[in-house]
Amino acid sequence: MARAESSRWHAIHVRARFERVVAFRLQDKVEESYLPLRRVVGPHHRSIHLPLFPGYVFCKCPSSVLPSLLMVPGVLSAIVSESVGGIREQEIINLRRIVTAGVPSQSRPFKTEGRMVVVEKGPLSGVAGMLEQRAANLFLIVSVEAIQRSIAVEIDQTCTKFADARNLIVWEALPVTGN
Repeated sequence: MARAESSRWHAIHVRARFERVVAFRLQDKVEESYLPLRRVVGPHHRSIHLPLFPGYVFCKCPSSVLPSLLMVPGVLSAIVSESVGGIREQEIINLRRIVTAGVPSQSRPFKTEGRMVVVEKGPLSGVAGMLEQRAANLFLIVSVEAIQRSIAVEIDQTCTKFADARNLIVWEALPVTGN
C-alpha cells in the first residue's frame, strides 16, 4: 500500500504585486496558503498592509501538488530546496507570531551566522531567531532559509533578560513600539 505524501510548507514566487491574488487563488488548491503582511503608515497617516516578503506566498501542500500550482495566474515558480526539503514549520510559526503581535519589522540581508535565541515571554514568545546589535539597538533577526530572506524586529534592551541554556539564549522581551 502506498504511503500518502505528507504536506510541507513551500514558497511560491509570484509576479510583482500579485501576492494577494495568488494567495486567494491557492486557497482551494492547497491545504493552507499564507501571505504575511506588515502594516505601514503611508502619507496622510493612512495605514496599508504590504507583503512581508514581496514576491512570495507560502503554501502547505504535498510536493506532488507543486507542478499544478504553476498554472495559477501570477505564479512564476515554486521554490524547491533540496537541502531544506521545504520550509520548516517553526519558520512559519515565527512569521505568524511577529505579524500577530503587530510589531514593526524591516527587511534585512539573509543571515546564516549568529547566536540563536528564543523569546521566552511577551508578545513574541516562542519566536526563534538571531540576535544582532546595531548602534544602541538590539534586533531579533528571523530568517526563511528557502527564500534566503530575513526580517528584523527591534527589541527593547531594557526589557530583556538573558540566560544561557544549551547554546540557546532565552530571554524575556517586549518589542519596541513605533512612536
